[in-house]
Amino acid sequence: MTEGNDDFALHRAHEALEVGDIEQATYLARQVLKNAQAGRNMLHEGRALACLADCDRQLSQLRRAYSNSQSAVHLLRQAQDLASEVMALTTLAHVATNLSRVDEAIESALLAVGLSDGLPLSHLQPLVHNYLGVAFCWGQHFGRAESALERSADLVHVDEPSASPLQPLLNLAFLEAFRFAVLRFESGIAPSVGKLHARLVDCGDIIERHGDEGLLLGMTEATRTLFHVLKGLAAAWSGDLEAAAAELQWCDAWQARDGRATWRNAPRTRPTQGLRRLDALSERLANRSKRSVRAVRPETAHRADQ
Repeated sequence: MTEGNDDFALHRAHEALEVGDIEQATYLARQVLKNAQAGRNMLHEGRALACLADCDRQLSQLRRAYSNSQSAVHLLRQAQDLASEVMALTTLAHVATNLSRVDEAIESALLAVGLSDGLPLSHLQPLVHNYLGVAFCWGQHFGRAESALERSADLVHVDEPSASPLQPLLNLAFLEAFRFAVLRFESGIAPSVGKLHARLVDCGDIIERHGDEGLLLGMTEATRTLFHVLKGLAAAWSGDLEAAAAELQWCDAWQARDGRATWRNAPRTRPTQGLRRLDALSERLANRSKRSVRAVRPETAHRADQ
């Protein structure tokens, strides 16, 4: 395979990722990686590893995604491919957050933000601010998280006025759910759920106008599921059990499709059960903020954020 063919194969791999064909994307990226290592092509090796890290992230193979994204960042920095390095740093930040390495996630995201300032405005700048916000959120730096996520949403409009800022807006809603859980279960305070409801209204307006695609391609199902879970939490915390149950019924499909215990299919079915499970989910969010190691294997449980 020639260098031009490798470029085309990577392009096809990213196209496969966009439509959720992780198997095809992984196959193509591995072929490019094999050729790059044989030919000692640092640029293509870094790009292939960055693509594989994205594949692993979507499969919840987080430790492998962490290793691949670290290697990709190193190689792409040496190859002086700034845009690809920024993208790999963004993946590294998100995966590190999922692995409870919050300080490292914040450091990687801040580096990505700094490097992206030297690039023309594109989808990268909103993406790096989005994952900086996610990292700050899990570090309980709620004010800084809110600022980064709002900046991400603003940059989406600046880059492409017709684009959807759903991903940072949905993460702002998740931020409010997490903040509610921390206040309720750590401080014993009964906070208002009004801001969470307001954030979800913003998300609903964007979905109605733009659909439910976010900044990160290939994450549509996770976006849809998170929206329903957050609406279920808001309804349950407001005492509307029937509405909570109706929202969470949507998540039942994941039980059959995934066959794994993830945040997507944890709270389910009958209203009273749904409330208890939503309450348990919110308590786990609060407890998770106090631990550096997760109670479940990272490879089998994706975080309820994007």
